[in-house]
Amino acid sequence: MRRIFRGIAAAVGSPYHRREVGNYVRYVVRRGVLAGAAWQAIRGGVIPGGVAEPPGFPALSSLERAGACGVIDSSDRFHALGFLPIGNGGEDAQELPLIGKPPWEGWFDDPEDRLLAHRFGWVLPFLAAGASPGTVGRLLDLAGRWIEAFPSGDGAEGWDSYSVAERTVHWIFLLSAARVRGIDRASTLAAMVEESLRAHPGFLLHHLELRGASTNNHLINDARALYLAGLYLGEGRFGDVGREILRYGAREMFAPSGFLREGSTHYHVLLCRSFLEVLWAARASGDHELFEGLRGRVEGMTRCTGFLWAGVDLPLIGDVSPDFPPAFHAGVPALGAELLGLESIEGPASPGWHSLFPEGRARERMADEEDCPSPKAGPIQAFSDAGYYRLAWKKWRLFLYANPLGLVPPWSHGHADLLGFLLYWEGTPLLVDPGRATYIDGPIGRYGRSARAHNGLMVDGLEPSVVHAHNGYTPTLLPGYYDHPASVLPEEKEDGVRVVVRCPGFGRLAPGLSVTRVLGLSGAGLRVEDEITGSGCHLVERFFHFHPAVEVSRDGGGVLRCAVPGGGAFRLREEEADSGAVDTRKEGSFSLHRGEAGHSPMGWFSPRYGELQSSWTVAWRGRLSLPDRRRFVLEKIG
Repeated sequence: MRRIFRGIAAAVGSPYHRREVGNYVRYVVRRGVLAGAAWQAIRGGVIPGGVAEPPGFPALSSLERAGACGVIDSSDRFHALGFLPIGNGGEDAQELPLIGKPPWEGWFDDPEDRLLAHRFGWVLPFLAAGASPGTVGRLLDLAGRWIEAFPSGDGAEGWDSYSVAERTVHWIFLLSAARVRGIDRASTLAAMVEESLRAHPGFLLHHLELRGASTNNHLINDARALYLAGLYLGEGRFGDVGREILRYGAREMFAPSGFLREGSTHYHVLLCRSFLEVLWAARASGDHELFEGLRGRVEGMTRCTGFLWAGVDLPLIGDVSPDFPPAFHAGVPALGAELLGLESIEGPASPGWHSLFPEGRARERMADEEDCPSPKAGPIQAFSDAGYYRLAWKKWRLFLYANPLGLVPPWSHGHADLLGFLLYWEGTPLLVDPGRATYIDGPIGRYGRSARAHNGLMVDGLEPSVVHAHNGYTPTLLPGYYDHPASVLPEEKEDGVRVVVRCPGFGRLAPGLSVTRVLGLSGAGLRVEDEITGSGCHLVERFFHFHPAVEVSRDGGGVLRCAVPGGGAFRLREEEADSGAVDTRKEGSFSLHRGEAGHSPMGWFSPRYGELQSSWTVAWRGRLSLPDRRRFVLEKIG
C-alpha cells in the first residue's frame, strides 16, 4: 500500500504532474477505455511483480566461486602498471583544500553532496594533478578516519550500493598511487584501507542494483567495481561476476552505435570512462578475453564521446551527474582512442581523469607540443538509433537529441527535451540546454527536467512527451497514451542543412494535434519553423535559452538583440511564414526572463550539478487557432 500512496503522491505533487493527470483522465474518457483496463494499468505499475532482475540478465549463481577469474594472481602487475605519478612535485605540492574537518562533516543542503563525500571521487583530481607523497598520505588518513566513522551494515550511512561501488574504485586508485609513491602496502594506513576495501565487493555482490525494468547505469558501475576489486585483491569470484554484468551492460544499455540509452550526454561520458578503466585493467592484467570481447562496443562508445566533444564544450543534454564536473573527463575520447588504437583525437592539455593513465599523460604532452588534427566531419552526423544528431554549416553547429522511444522511461536520466536543440557559433555556445541543477524535488529541480527549460515548445501547458517521474508515472499509464515516437530526418541542401522533427506526442492532448519542427542552418544563421496541426484554440509557448555569456535586449519592433563577448551580435525575430492554407496572422509575443525564482523559475543555467547561473530566456507565448505555422530566425548581424 505504501507504494500505491507514493505513486499517487508523485502523480499530483507538481504542476507538471497535475496537468498530465488531468489530461490522462480526459484521454481515458475520450477513448472509452474501460475502467477495469485503466485500473489494471495502474495496479500493474504501482504494484510490480517483484522480479528484480531486468530482462536478459545473466544467471550469476554459478559464477560466485573463488578462483574462477583466471587472472587472480595479477594483483602485483596491476599495481605496478597502473596509475603512475605525474611529475615529481615536492612534498605537499598539491595541498588539500580542507581546514579542520573532513568532507563528510558539516551541513549539506543537497543530499548528493553528502553522498559524494562517502564516494571518495574527490581524491581523483589530486592524483590526476600529481599529488605528492605527503598529500597521498593525508588522503589515506582521511580514508582511515572515514572507516572508523562509518562501519558497514545494511542501511548504514555511506553503504548504499552506488557509494560502495564508487568508493571501491577510488580507493583502488588511491592505494595504487600510494604504492608507486613509495608508501608500502603494509604501512598502517594503507593496510587499514585495504582491509576495509576487502569488505566492499562482498557487500556489493549481495546488494547489486537490480531494479527490474528500471535497472540503469548503476549496475554497470557495480560491475566495474567488482571486476577491478577482483583483480586488485586477487578474488576471482568478484572478477567473474563483474565480467558477466559488464558484457550484459554493454549489450543492453547502449544503442548499437555506442550511445548510452539514458538520454544524458554526461552520463554517457561517465559510462564510457567506466568501460575504458575496465579495458585498461584487463589489458594490463592479461585478461585478453574480456578486452577483445568488449573492444568493439567500447570503440563505439568512444566514437560517440568524440562526436559530442568535437570542437565544442560537452553539450549538456539530460542530467549532469553530481559525481564529477564534466570538464574533468574531457580526456575520455582521446584516451579511448589511444587505448583502442583508433584515429587520434585531440585531448586537453590540462590534468584530468586521463592523467591517471600513462596514455593520457602522453596525450597531454602531445597537446602541449603540437596540434592534433581533429577528424573531419561532414555537415550531418547522425546516430539515429540513439537519437543524437549534429548539423554543421560554415561557422554554425547545431546539436539535437530526440529520444527514439518518444518518452523518457523509468531507467533514464533524460528530460522533456523533445523538439529542443543546442546552437553554437564558432564553437561558442549561444542556445543551450539549461540543465538540472539538483535532484531535489523542488521548483528548480523540476524546472530543469521540464520543457520550459529546453529550446522547444509546449501546448496548453503540456510537454511533447511523457517523462517518467516528472509529468507522469509511466508504468501506470496505458501505452496508447505515451507510445508516440518522433521521426527525425536530416537533409543537406545546396545552401545549408536542416533537420525535420515530427512529434506526434501532443496527440494525447487532442486527436490530430501534432508538431513538425524544421531546424535549418545556412550561412546567415538558424531558422526554426513550427507547423502545428489540429483544431481549436490552444496556448502555445516556445523557449529560447541563451548561454550566460550572451546578453539579450529588445531592439524594437519585436526584435531581440543578442550580444556575445568580443563584440559579436545576433538578432532573434519572428519571420512571416509562407502564405497558403495555413493562416499566419495570429498573434504572439516575446518576453524576457533572467534569474527568476519562486514556483515557476526561469532564466537559469547549470554548467554542473549544484551550480546555478542566471541567464537570459526568451519566451514566446500566443493563444492560437490551429492549424498554425510560425517561423523564427536567429541571424548574425554584420
